[in-house]
Amino acid sequence: PKFQSFGVQTVDTFRWRRFNLENLGNVPLQFSASLIGRDATSFKIGNSCRSPLAVGQTCSFVLFFHPMTVGDKAAQLRVVVGDDVRDRPLSGTGVPGSFTVTPTSIAFGGIAIGSASDARIVTVTNTGQGLLPIESVRLDGARPGQFVRVSGCEMALRAGESCHVTIYFVPKLKGPLSALLVIDAGGLTEPKSATLTGKGL
Repeated sequence: PKFQSFGVQTVDTFRWRRFNLENLGNVPLQFSASLIGRDATSFKIGNSCRSPLAVGQTCSFVLFFHPMTVGDKAAQLRVVVGDDVRDRPLSGTGVPGSFTVTPTSIAFGGIAIGSASDARIVTVTNTGQGLLPIESVRLDGARPGQFVRVSGCEMALRAGESCHVTIYFVPKLKGPLSALLVIDAGGLTEPKSATLTGKGL
């Protein structure tokens, strides 16, 4: 293609596109490829197309868009074959990552030692404009071993998409017990958490 837009991309995540180069001549094709322009560092070339290119062969440049800051990005893929220089414009927009965790606290009440509570659900929603990877879902805080989580959230969420984490309170100790359910996501976001409380009886 003569122009390639990568569209909207959450900062510190990437997507890729493919450019093809075909040798239509009758001798091996010596070429070089580079990225130039204002935001060249927001794009990267994968090592999938090597010079020289044999007669009649086609190879592909894999280009990555990996913005680290918010805003519109522009650069050019420059392919040089002898005296022939061809620039292909590239563009994309870096957007901030954003997500919510609801509810932010769950009180399980009193549960007998050795028993398990009913399941409770925590919902994680991508409120940003781009794809958001959920990097980890973990129990932390004072007594994480008194709770059990079943996660369906180690995934990438599209804009507006949600996933769910199931939590149980399974006390092994008597008295008030608490922990945190912590969600780590990409897009240079800060971790978010839900407070978990219960009482072992």
